[in-house]
Amino acid sequence: MCPQEANRSDSSRAATGRLYYLRSDKDTHFTGAVANGNTENETITGLESDKIMIRRVIVEAIENRALTIAFFAASTFQTVDLDSDAYLGEVQFVAADGVRMNAAGFPQYVYDSGALELPYIDAEARGQLNVAYVCRDAAGKAAGAAGNVVVTIGYEPVRED
Repeated sequence: MCPQEANRSDSSRAATGRLYYLRSDKDTHFTGAVANGNTENETITGLESDKIMIRRVIVEAIENRALTIAFFAASTFQTVDLDSDAYLGEVQFVAADGVRMNAAGFPQYVYDSGALELPYIDAEARGQLNVAYVCRDAAGKAAGAAGNVVVTIGYEPVRED
């Protein structure tokens, strides 16, 4: 894939022009059942930088569901204390966004955000992405293999000038 041109949000930061991908693992991330309105939080390690610009979010799922992928600066995720809540932003998908794929007879759905410009800072400086799957579907998300979800994040490290 071609890296996207850097868009400057302010004069002291710029994206590097190099696109990286970080992908969750279906066997260890987002494996639980999630009822409508509830969240499953995961910390995914391996960021190239603690300050990034999220350029794309791709979700692969067994079930076709309305969902939100939310991002948090710290592994505490959302808290009742609004002064310490770590929410940074989100991408929302409706069930109609899911494009049905068929891999060897097993149906799966792919949701693609398209181009984004969502700043993300790992406040704990651990090279990790704190991601929440929020179920927005009345049917809920199943646990285990029946509800497998993989989230792929396309991002650019941000350099400080």
